[in-house]
Amino acid sequence: MEAERRPDVLATIRDWHIRRGAPISEHSVMAAAGELGLLLGGDDPAQVVAALTADLVGLGPLQPLLELPGLTDIFVNGPDRVWVHDEAGMRRSAVRFASAAAVRQLAQRLASRAGERIDDARPIVDAQLSPTLRLNAVLTPVAAPGTLLSIRVQRTSPLRLDDLVRRGSLGVAAAGLLRRLVATRLSVMICGPTGAGKTSLLSAMIAEVPARERVLLVEETPELYPQHPHVVSLRTRSRNADGYGDIGVRDLIRQAVRMRPDRIVVGEVRGAEIIELLSATNSGHPGLLTVHANHPTTLPARLTALGALAGMSQQDTFLQVSTGYDAAIGLAHLPGGLRRVLGVWGWAEHGLVPVWSFESGNCELLAPGHRIVGALS
Repeated sequence: MEAERRPDVLATIRDWHIRRGAPISEHSVMAAAGELGLLLGGDDPAQVVAALTADLVGLGPLQPLLELPGLTDIFVNGPDRVWVHDEAGMRRSAVRFASAAAVRQLAQRLASRAGERIDDARPIVDAQLSPTLRLNAVLTPVAAPGTLLSIRVQRTSPLRLDDLVRRGSLGVAAAGLLRRLVATRLSVMICGPTGAGKTSLLSAMIAEVPARERVLLVEETPELYPQHPHVVSLRTRSRNADGYGDIGVRDLIRQAVRMRPDRIVVGEVRGAEIIELLSATNSGHPGLLTVHANHPTTLPARLTALGALAGMSQQDTFLQVSTGYDAAIGLAHLPGGLRRVLGVWGWAEHGLVPVWSFESGNCELLAPGHRIVGALS
């Protein structure tokens, strides 16, 4: 549209509305143009309204990208370098900003909308914009050559296991096995690299928990919206301007244990909170969690590192994990954007061993005598 090619016109009309505190409408746009002596030319007032709304309360030039099917991420690496990750994978978008200053202004406006600030004194912000949008922004000179934006698009209508089957992430037999893992109240870790679909699978497995059970959900940021009638959510809180009032994952896990949970779910384990979680699972509270690990074979090393943050030795960490958790589900992010559930691994004397493989699309049993197999038989 013409007004998009004349950002000064949009900015002038926007400032007019801000000064008057006037709601944006086609009538107000025409009134502003008349009072300011602006010629909209061939612009449709409805398009101007849409552009102003995106500029004031939306994502500005990025707003149309939210309509892309399967969108998970938007990345702004510069005014003319906007990338998206959707159902087609990672690709460059045609969206452009008017200037590097426009990218910085959007970062500051979005941070302000989330109750945060970002400027030269505080050039990094990580904030929740809405239940579905999370912002990470970095200004220069920390970011080079200009302001960087990363926007994560989160689902409020989570996928079910059947949805993952339809998408090709999981076979029918494999989905049936995961349901049995949940039904038998086994404690399960979900691992994989960034973007592999760990949160989606975790949400889908929570939905399989029987409705009569009470699920305590602990998260740093709201990403899980499982379809379950009895989910109680606990979320961390950052410290205030005086440096007080922060509530971490460790605090929330301790509280969750006292709230009579049938299951304790942690959105992601990434630090010393693992000691509280292992204490909970080893005292009769089945757990579900995600953890970043490139492959289940590297998961023991990752857990050992987390245990060290809590002052636990490698031997103690392995003993607590192998007795508190039964299985690990591995995911991968394949070329072309497909997220794939690889299989189920189980704890053995010296680490994790593959128990079922899903890589062929079937559900192949690899360890007939393993304790998980016995628990499900």
